[in-house]
Amino acid sequence: MFNSADTAICLENRQLNINGSDISNMIDTVDARSYIVFARQLISEGGGASFEGYWGDSSGLWGDDAVLESYHAIDLDFTLPNDAGFIAVMDTGSLIDFLSWNLPASDGISIERDTLRLQFSGWHFSTDSSGSTPGRPNSPIIAPIQQEFSIAVMPRLASISAGGDFEILIEGQSGLALEIDILDDTGRKIRTLASQDNAAPQSILWRGDGKNGGALSPGIYFIYAKISGAQNITRSIPVVIAP
Repeated sequence: MFNSADTAICLENRQLNINGSDISNMIDTVDARSYIVFARQLISEGGGASFEGYWGDSSGLWGDDAVLESYHAIDLDFTLPNDAGFIAVMDTGSLIDFLSWNLPASDGISIERDTLRLQFSGWHFSTDSSGSTPGRPNSPIIAPIQQEFSIAVMPRLASISAGGDFEILIEGQSGLALEIDILDDTGRKIRTLASQDNAAPQSILWRGDGKNGGALSPGIYFIYAKISGAQNITRSIPVVIAP
């Protein structure tokens, strides 16, 4: 995680949701324009593999090498599956960032953000020769990503009980095959919101209801779009139904 602000931020109210499991014991502070790494095994126990052993100086301590261990790193108890999963970053119950993946890279290859200006999107597999860039700037994209459509959801958090809803905006070429599904935080499909063989740019409203019309419980859901045309593209956009 990188703090792009000019002042330090406290993580006391931040929470990670990894594949539906909450991690909320992040009480550290991240300095301005600095990185923090959350490691599943920061320091080796009994000679086993560790983040410090791979990315540090293998001394068994973190922070004793001014070059290799110049950034902040802490231990967190979590598991990231290689093949598919998601990470949501929350701040006092509000969704502030999100990453999902369903195409595994080779071992040792991280997923990095293209640019600081993006939110909820803009990720690529690391192009760095080491396969990752912990504690330093992300690697560049080798080639630009070509897209023939775009999808956006506004807002990302809505109180359905108070009359709120989610607007899904589809822009791009006409004649695409479009399917939009609603998934819960485990990836299970709740309902199909739209299925069109000759879709056009449009706006679709979702009022937070399931396939039988009943209101869904508050929580994190995913608007999953599948577009088929000159190329097949999928997008998974997280939203939060608030009480």
